[in-house]
Amino acid sequence: MMFGATQLFNVFVFFVGYLCIDISIIDVTWGIMPLVPLTMLLVERIAVVGAESVTVMSIIVYCLVFFWGSRLAWHIASRHKGCDARYIELMKFD
Repeated sequence: MMFGATQLFNVFVFFVGYLCIDISIIDVTWGIMPLVPLTMLLVERIAVVGAESVTVMSIIVYCLVFFWGSRLAWHIASRHKGCDARYIELMKFD
């Protein structure tokens, strides 16, 4: 289920980039992609076991992954200067 949700997220970002003629934006989402399964785990745990089952450690881990992923996405986005040459080659197969 989590693998499918992560892949659905990647396909969605790919199509958004494809429609915007810049599929290299998928590189920016590599940082926030781990938040998809982690959020699913957190919501499932709250729904199945209850909110009292969420520990301080699980919140700390979630926050660390969130901040690391956001920092990585921001760093890659700040260096993004248009379509990457690798993706230009991929678009030739269209």
